[in-house]
Amino acid sequence: MSQCLGMRPLILLQHELSGATDPTPAFMDAGCEVYGFSALQAHDWRGRLRALDAGFTPGRPAIGFVSINAADFIRMSCPALSQILAYRPLALRHHAWSALVPLDLQFNRGFVLLPFGHLAGNADRLRLLYGDRLFLRPDSARKVFSGLICATGDLAATASMLRQAHAVTDDTLVVVDRAQPVEGHEYRFWIARGAPVAHAAYIFGAQGVDPDRPAPPCPASIHALAGSLLEWAPLLETIDDFLVADFILDTEGAPRLVEINAWSTSGFYPGVDFDAIARASTEMSWA
Repeated sequence: MSQCLGMRPLILLQHELSGATDPTPAFMDAGCEVYGFSALQAHDWRGRLRALDAGFTPGRPAIGFVSINAADFIRMSCPALSQILAYRPLALRHHAWSALVPLDLQFNRGFVLLPFGHLAGNADRLRLLYGDRLFLRPDSARKVFSGLICATGDLAATASMLRQAHAVTDDTLVVVDRAQPVEGHEYRFWIARGAPVAHAAYIFGAQGVDPDRPAPPCPASIHALAGSLLEWAPLLETIDDFLVADFILDTEGAPRLVEINAWSTSGFYPGVDFDAIARASTEMSWA
């Protein structure tokens, strides 16, 4: 460890996670060194990560913010850098984390799990359960496709489209639930050891949302649920001390938890406090 004394904390930052934001100045102001890369603009990004891994000083304070694909590559090919990721994909499968949270706090409270290859043949049974509109999302935290709403009668065509567009395999588990109307914005919270340290509006252009107008302040009831989430669901700490949670208000105005994501692979959105995230990550990575 003595060789790490005096070394600035390292933040590994994939630019695609930042969207229209630029966290680099805030991360540097927090005393961190930022190593940025792009998987879209640099064809040799894997080689660059391997080189960084080979020269990484064991025990150096560090944290990574990368896409899921990059995180999977790092876990397989970069043994030193894999230690700086807060990323537990098996524990973050939808059925795994949702089993740790009281149902009345969740947005999707009545879902079933079906293998992707069984969707089309079960449209009539799903209509009996959920009606004419369904919500679909992968169970896997790796999200081979984004969550979507489809007409139950179009389930076969939707499955065919997903198979062609995303190469979804028949054994991929899919969360299926009743489609619910969404009012307003979804809010993403970075939660460190049970305490929210930063948040930002997540969905722009959702039902009832004007994408050309700034998001309103986060509702107090969502703030309250985010702040008490680990009190209601203390077993979430068995996944990680540092998590990202997405919340929304349902049509009755009640705050609901939409999903839990990994600290290292969650995208940033305008208005988030990068300094707070950097400082919380700093504490995490060598505490």
